[in-house]
Amino acid sequence: MGGDTQGKLNDKQMLAVGLLVQGLNDGEVAERIGVSRETVNRWRNDGDDAFKVALNAARAEVWQDAYDRLRALVSDAVTVLEGSVRSADADHKVAIAILRAVGVYGMVGRPGGAVTLEELSNERRRDEMRRLLDSVA
Repeated sequence: MGGDTQGKLNDKQMLAVGLLVQGLNDGEVAERIGVSRETVNRWRNDGDDAFKVALNAARAEVWQDAYDRLRALVSDAVTVLEGSVRSADADHKVAIAILRAVGVYGMVGRPGGAVTLEELSNERRRDEMRRLLDSVA
C-alpha cells in the first residue's frame, strides 16, 4: 500500500483495499467488513484521497507482480511459439498471448492513478488547468 497512506486508513478501509484488489465488488467487500455498499463506494469515489491512493498503490503492486511472473514465462513462450511455427500446432495462441502481455509482441498499459497523495494532488491541478484552458478556448 502507498507508504504515505499507511496511518491514514482505518482497519476496515485497509481490509477493503485488499478485497477490492482481489476483485470483489463494493457489495461483497461491504458484507465482509461490516459496512454498507455505499460506504465502500464513497471511499472509492467521493473524496477519500488516502483510500484512493492506497487502492491505486495496491493495484499497481498486484499488476507488477503479475507482470513479473508473465515476464518469467517469455523464454518458455518463445520456445512454444518456435515449435508451433515449425509444426503448425495450435498452442501458438497461448505463446502469443504471453508475449503480448509482457510487451514483447505488443503493449499492455500499466494501471493508472496516483499512488501517493502528492501525485493525486498534482493530477487534480493538471485536470483543473485543462478544464480552465478548455473553457477559454
